[in-house]
Order: sequence, then structure tokens, then C-alpha cells
Amino acid sequence: MIVPMKRAFLIGLLLSSNYLTAQQLPSVSTPRPHTMQPGISKNYPSNPTIPGVSFQNNRQSVPQQTYHPGEVNARNQAVMRSIEEDIAYFKKMERDRITLSHLIYKGFPSWKDSPGTEYFFNAYGELDAMLRDSMPLNLERAIFLVENAFLGNSMDKDEKLIVIVSVSG
Repeated sequence: MIVPMKRAFLIGLLLSSNYLTAQQLPSVSTPRPHTMQPGISKNYPSNPTIPGVSFQNNRQSVPQQTYHPGEVNARNQAVMRSIEEDIAYFKKMERDRITLSHLIYKGFPSWKDSPGTEYFFNAYGELDAMLRDSMPLNLERAIFLVENAFLGNSMDKDEKLIVIVSVSG
């Protein structure tokens, strides 16, 4: 019984405080549209006279251009070609964006099972070993590895010397 009385007392106190504060608020009049002061006219002179300023109509008439119907058709076709080129450009950009996002999120396709890629993997292994100092650096060998992989492992070491000499000499 005590809890409901406290609750009722608290509700009564809140309602009475809201009633008292509402009586203390100032009254605000309703806003009305502003009217012009007496003596001010909306009828402005059509040609005002201000010393040193001239108000003249400086617009020059632009002659209306007329076009031959064939010329209009040619212009319309040129505009349509330009629009079609723009659409093709944006479609290509969208295809490129889709391709790039696919490569970014799904990765590049693997070519490891394609014929001939083992030559490139072997060449990469040797070049990587050279760069990591597990094999001595040898520019002649590096060039041979790349060219041999490109030619499908068809070069032998004698051809390597002939190719290097012919390039350098």
C-alpha cells in the first residue's frame, strides 16, 4: 500500500509542477504578415535617373540562324555517333571494373597446369635463388633462363653463348 501511495504522490507532484510552470510562460502573439510602411510605393520608375549612371538597353538583337534540313540531319547523326561512342566507352570501363574487382577479390587465375609453365616456374626458382643469395648472381644465366622459358625450353647452353655474344657484340 505504501508503494502505490508514493507513486500517486510522485505523479501528482509532477502534474502540479507542470501546471505551475505552464502558468509562468509568457504569452506570444501570433505572427502577422508585414505590410509596407506608408509613403513607400512599389511603382518604381521605368527609367531611373541617377547622376553618372546610364540605364540603356545594351542588348543587341541576335539574328536567328536557319539551317538546311540536311545539315540538321548531319548534326543529329554526329551527336548520335558521339553518344554511342560514349556509351561504348562507359560499357568498356564497366567491364574493366568488373574484371579488376574479380581479380582483386578472387585472385588471378592459375596457369600452373598449362603446358610450358613448368619452364617459367623453374626459371623463377633459379632467379629467386640468385636474388636471395643462395646462388651467385649471373646476368648471362638470368637472360638465358627467361629466353629459354619463353622458347619452351628448346635452347641449349651452346646457343646461349651465341645469343649473348650476338646481342653484346
